[in-house]
Amino acid sequence: MYDTPDFAAEAKQQYSEAAADIFSEVSVRARSILDSLTLEQRVSQLMLVGVDNKSELSPWNRNFLQDTMPGGVLLFGYNIADTIEETAAFVSSVSEAVETGCGIPPFITIDHEGGDVNRLRFLNIKLPAAADVPLICTPDEAVRLYAASGEQLSSIGITLNLAPVVEVLNDSNSAVLAGRAFSGSASVVCEYAGSFINGMGSAGILSAVKHFPGNADDDPHLSLPVLDIAYDVFKRDYLLPFTNVFRYKPAAVMMSHLVVSCVDPGVPSCLSRKMVTGILREGLGFRGLILSDDIRMAALGENGFSPEKAALMAIDAGVTMIMISGGDLWSIHDAIVSAARDDPLLAAKIDTAAEMVLAAKIQNGLLRREIPL
Repeated sequence: MYDTPDFAAEAKQQYSEAAADIFSEVSVRARSILDSLTLEQRVSQLMLVGVDNKSELSPWNRNFLQDTMPGGVLLFGYNIADTIEETAAFVSSVSEAVETGCGIPPFITIDHEGGDVNRLRFLNIKLPAAADVPLICTPDEAVRLYAASGEQLSSIGITLNLAPVVEVLNDSNSAVLAGRAFSGSASVVCEYAGSFINGMGSAGILSAVKHFPGNADDDPHLSLPVLDIAYDVFKRDYLLPFTNVFRYKPAAVMMSHLVVSCVDPGVPSCLSRKMVTGILREGLGFRGLILSDDIRMAALGENGFSPEKAALMAIDAGVTMIMISGGDLWSIHDAIVSAARDDPLLAAKIDTAAEMVLAAKIQNGLLRREIPL
């Protein structure tokens, strides 16, 4: 649908070759597990959901985890207890609740960039904001910094970090990303994002680079951001940083809610088939997991995209996991299941996405059983 940018060709080939085994040597196991799942369970593998409390799940939330077995669980600051031991015990209980039904562990995810984006509060060594890291660390020192932080995440059961920010700081995004972006230089961003991915990876923590394809000055928690620029400028200033970082083989890309007018006018990137499949998958050759941003943000809900509608659009676009911070999780799950029963193409896309989630879990050692219990 979209041309592959010239600057992306080498990185696309390198990433595709390195990631190919997620679709080959592990695919037989992933397909075998997928074949044993019901449609309801397959849909659940696409859900990345928030949970309540920090010591014991509410009965409603526990029932949802046990009955649907979502593919991932998203932790916020309010899920972090007063000690590492208490937090680790809570995370373990969350995983056990999910695994009760079919034996498939969830990704345990957290948003841990550093600076103000620090869900662990006082439980961890203070991680500097991304903007400060290039000022105080060489790239090699940054690897060690992020490895130490990754060890702390691992100690409480985290498996996937929703970071780093790979966007280059500019006049159009500074209100949202100040402090969270490594630099206004694409080369610095690439180098230190690589340090982040490698450091976290050495501690067994997967990284989801974000927010593809970028942000504008409007906070998506409050309103729908729109970017009006020419397509050649978009390729150079927004796609290039992500393409360069793909050489470090991040496990996932997290989408933004940004509307890019030159690509798909009026449609948020995480819901756009042109952006997700046309550019990220086909154009740039990314073969890892693709995560939506939270579909309960005001950017979507106040602009005609209910959580149920957004979830269906995201799957159709090619997103593999849908982030849902809270609220009525059942209504979203049931809406997807109901739609898939009437739409064979949607059902096929669900199968493809669920198989990718399972393959990623196998690939990264989270899922060792051949067939779920």
